Amino acid sequence: MRFGFALPQVGSAIGPEGLVSVAKRAEDLGFDSLWVLDRMLWPVSPRAPYPLGDGSLPVQYKNVLDPLETLTFAAAHEPHRSGNWCAQPSLVQSGFVGAAADHS
Repeated sequence: MRFGFALPQVGSAIGPEGLVSVAKRAEDLGFDSLWVLDRMLWPVSPRAPYPLGDGSLPVQYKNVLDPLETLTFAAAHEPHRSGNWCAQPSLVQSGFVGAAADHS
């Protein structure tokens, strides 16, 4: 069995140093891969309440690093197998995907 680890990419405290630190620590602990989530949109007028708390989406979800850029950055500093939890290709412009791949 192989185990992966999710990179931190949500909230205002995330940044380059944290990504590199977590990627290195995941490798030191023996994780086989790094993963990211895919959340590109913040609902302006949600139709359904968030299922926890008071029903509003937690404010930390306003700041989410781009999944492809996050994986590219992490791979440049700490090579791992990597994956994206839920890529939504219909919402990503092909130019962004090509630019991310070109810089990896």
